[in-house]
Amino acid sequence: MTDRYPELSLIDDYLSGRMSEPERDAFEERLFEFDGALQAEVAFLDRLARFTHHIVALGTLHPGLTRAEVDHLRAAGRRVELRELGAPGTVTAQPLAPGTEVVVQRADLRLFDVDSVDLEIVLPELGHVKTLRELKVDPSDGAVYACCDATLFQMALEQSPQTTFRVVAVRAGRRETVAQYELLAPG
Repeated sequence: MTDRYPELSLIDDYLSGRMSEPERDAFEERLFEFDGALQAEVAFLDRLARFTHHIVALGTLHPGLTRAEVDHLRAAGRRVELRELGAPGTVTAQPLAPGTEVVVQRADLRLFDVDSVDLEIVLPELGHVKTLRELKVDPSDGAVYACCDATLFQMALEQSPQTTFRVVAVRAGRRETVAQYELLAPG
């Protein structure tokens, strides 16, 4: 996006007031020259900024939590749905409870001896789509608590009927897959 419109890389400086008045005036003039060509890009950035503020306010910016952090979210009034994944294998997702803000899926893997854990997300129609790096392992129970905004969780289930989650642990510098879950959409 900023390759096509380098001006967008300056939008944060503009919106935050870090530009001098002459810089701001020149920036505004340049934006008007595009005559609406930036509308979709600016709308996307606005949505991204709003969503980022939303997940920061929810306390779910980092996708890996500890049980104490889950309890803290609940104590702060967040509507958290904690789901036990059970043993690695196939899990059918149940519909979310009304009003759920945050979905936390707990994998009881007893990972007391790992340096870090990555969660690789694979969709059958696209292959490997994302890696959530360095999720926390709860030191009290060795579990991984994967956290997701409820709206994003629901959208993911609607877009793909099956999602594979590979839990990859790093031990002494070596990566190894320690668990794999197949999450199926309900119905």
